[in-house]
Amino acid sequence: MKTSKKLLAFLLAVIMTIGVFAVAASAAAAVKISACTFTYSKEAYYTGKAITPSVKLAYQNKTLKKGTDYTVSYSDNVKIGTGKIVVTGKGSYTGTKKLSFKIELAAPKNIKASEIKATSAKLSWSKVTGASKYAVFSYNASTKKYAKLTTVKTNSAIVSSLSAAKAYKLCVRAYNKDGKYSAVSGIITVNTLPGTPKLTVSTVSTTELKLSWTKAAGAAGYKVYSYSDSTKKFTVVKSVSGASNLKLSKTGLKAGTTYAFAVAAYYKTGGNTIIGAKSAIVYAGTKPAKVTGLKASSGSKTVSLSWTSVSGATGYNIYSYNASSKTYTKLGSSSANSYSINGLKPGTTYRYAVEAYKTVSGKKSVGAKSAVLAVTTQTSNEFYDFRDMINSRKFTVNYKMTADGTTVTAKTVVSGKIAASTMKTTLEGVSATMKTWYDGNKKTGIVRAKMMGLGFYDTFGEKEAIENALDADTMVNLFAPKIAAGETVKTGKATIDSKACNYYSFKAEGGTVVTYYFNNSKLIRISASGENIIITGYSASASSSDISKPSTLGYVQMKDMLF
Repeated sequence: MKTSKKLLAFLLAVIMTIGVFAVAASAAAAVKISACTFTYSKEAYYTGKAITPSVKLAYQNKTLKKGTDYTVSYSDNVKIGTGKIVVTGKGSYTGTKKLSFKIELAAPKNIKASEIKATSAKLSWSKVTGASKYAVFSYNASTKKYAKLTTVKTNSAIVSSLSAAKAYKLCVRAYNKDGKYSAVSGIITVNTLPGTPKLTVSTVSTTELKLSWTKAAGAAGYKVYSYSDSTKKFTVVKSVSGASNLKLSKTGLKAGTTYAFAVAAYYKTGGNTIIGAKSAIVYAGTKPAKVTGLKASSGSKTVSLSWTSVSGATGYNIYSYNASSKTYTKLGSSSANSYSINGLKPGTTYRYAVEAYKTVSGKKSVGAKSAVLAVTTQTSNEFYDFRDMINSRKFTVNYKMTADGTTVTAKTVVSGKIAASTMKTTLEGVSATMKTWYDGNKKTGIVRAKMMGLGFYDTFGEKEAIENALDADTMVNLFAPKIAAGETVKTGKATIDSKACNYYSFKAEGGTVVTYYFNNSKLIRISASGENIIITGYSASASSSDISKPSTLGYVQMKDMLF
């Protein structure tokens, strides 16, 4: 029995040893790779290059090591479609496992809206690799449907044909040349602007302008702006609520002043105020103030009006007034605060009124007329007729002077502010011709002379031309004293050689007082500081292009030339 017990113990030990070896052998047996858990990204975006998603394996809570426990290979992993992965066991792991993943176009990102208008907006987004075109869609949240708006080849698009003052949900999808397409981008909301009104501004008075505008699509109200040309800025004058409130009176303004306005429509959505594009800037002027200080001076056939300048006035309209019919007749306009009327009858009463106007953007706003002023022209005499001709600044005078055997025949032509003189002189058998004139544009005096077949030419600067009496104001010489320049004029009665006469005098350059004496219709003497030229006779006539003049003025023969 003892032997049997020893044998039994031995057999049990052998059996246990064999069991341990069996378990160890079983633990060391290879594991099939397909029994592992696989973790990897099943979707990828096209990049134009090979895509290799990372693959991780685990077996019974043990993470396998790539390269030690398994290897990974890829195929069909460049183009859009299905990429393939093969995982092969290594070491204690055997077999292979095939995996796959999708390659697709990326959805457009960074969608932005700009240049939003009433009927259009610009969308832009990041470029998508592999995309050959993009489609822009509007999304209807109620029906959950998309409507294609436009297709473009670049990563921006102008979406048009939209409605004013409306919220649009917009998104973009990318396509490649094979027709494969991406998922839809994120959705952005675009609120289009309301329509743009058209503004009109009319003048009401010296202190009020009336603004009116057309109704704008989608407007809930309007914002009225003033505009500054100096700062180039707009300032809100007033917000007008209501889609149909289309006018505003702007009061408390200054007379004769230019103002600029614009208007824009607005509406509210989601707690935000959406303001549309401003209308074109419109300029308008208030009426200038009433003309005051109207006064007049008269000749026998002329009346010269003047008045106080009106602030902001562009010009003035001058009217004659008929006291019987109580009607006004417009005579003309002036940019200055003075006006001359010619061709009147001597000794006759005329009535005049003046109004200021302001021109803004081609439109005139006219102020109130001044009080009517009655003016009586002077009784006709040689002095007034002569002065009228001089004041007209348009005439031609021919004259001849003889003294000490010298005969000078001269001609002076005046037109506005341009004067030219031509003089021919014969002295002791030698003849000479000299012509002088003044070029107002170049401010240059010019002298051309010819004597004994020889020609002479010279020019003067402006100062020299004036000093040499070549300017328009002094070249008139004999028959054009500077009355029109506003110098002192004195008239009165005198007796020369027992003959009664009229005379007038003026202060010339250098302070010399020049006096002209008339006997009825004839100029009989000119004196300067006591020295005289005695007129002995007339032999021709002067001519004036725009005014009546004494027919006897013209060529004169002078007895003496002391000055």
